[in-house]
Amino acid sequence: MCIYSLKDQYEILKNLQTPYNIELKKRIQGSLNGQYVYTALNDFFITKGNSIHVVCLDIYVNDTFVTQARGDGLIISTPTGSTAYCLSAGGPLIQNRVPCIAIVPICPLSLSFRPLILPLDVKISIKMNANSRGEGLVICDGQVQYDFKRNDCFDIIPSKNDVQFVVPSAHQDLDWVIKLQRMLNWNSRFQQPRD
Repeated sequence: MCIYSLKDQYEILKNLQTPYNIELKKRIQGSLNGQYVYTALNDFFITKGNSIHVVCLDIYVNDTFVTQARGDGLIISTPTGSTAYCLSAGGPLIQNRVPCIAIVPICPLSLSFRPLILPLDVKISIKMNANSRGEGLVICDGQVQYDFKRNDCFDIIPSKNDVQFVVPSAHQDLDWVIKLQRMLNWNSRFQQPRD
């Protein structure tokens, strides 16, 4: 989530004489069957694609089996990506300076599978179960996609290369909260217009 709108970009650039900080945003790196594919700022999305069948995904953390997810897919998100597709799928809002990764199920068949928040330094492996009726896709930051077939494995680790963002030094964390209040309209009632 950007704390400024695009229409303000020129005004902000003109005012760079004001004190600013460099904010480092963490990224995650993905590899499919041991081959590097992409470094994501926002998320990796594993989806059933065009299949009418749900996918069956085995989730491992640091090579230890955690659970099997059956449903339309998974989102593996950074804090930066937490306000995008991850949020729409029921995932948490994560402040950018929290070093973590979110795993969010998409339409899971089990009500007991809830979003997971893990430390950033773990290795997450998602394996397409051999008995999965459907196959799918891995989509990287909404830009690049790869086929994800039975017995394939997609590994996610923290990237060594952060992205640097210029942010005003004053009220950096407060700006994030104010932007959330404005976007989400927290605790506001939705009212029908009166005739």
